[in-house]
Amino acid sequence: MKTIIYLSVLLVLAGCASSDPERRKLAEIAKRNPLDMANEDAKVVVLKKSDKEIKYPKVPTQDAKVAPFISGKSSKIYHLRNCEYVGKSDSPIGFVSADDAERSGRVPCEFCKPREK
Repeated sequence: MKTIIYLSVLLVLAGCASSDPERRKLAEIAKRNPLDMANEDAKVVVLKKSDKEIKYPKVPTQDAKVAPFISGKSSKIYHLRNCEYVGKSDSPIGFVSADDAERSGRVPCEFCKPREK
């Protein structure tokens, strides 16, 4: 009895798969190698080395102990000197003005908001 049920379920499933052209088309696409389809619909974008890195100009820095604006050497955020997040920066460097810090590619801290002060 169980074998008859299993066979009937298999026949129903096999019949559904073969009768639906949409399902057969999707199964065929799934079997393809993605590298074979590269020229069909996909647009291949090749990044040049110069596209990856943005070069910022050299900006004069100041000693972090006396500078009003401070950032970490590898950080992309600059802070006021009394911001609580300054202590967490690695190798601090200082800037004379907020403009200098932004020209070097850094953005203002959301907590201390150095641009507004």
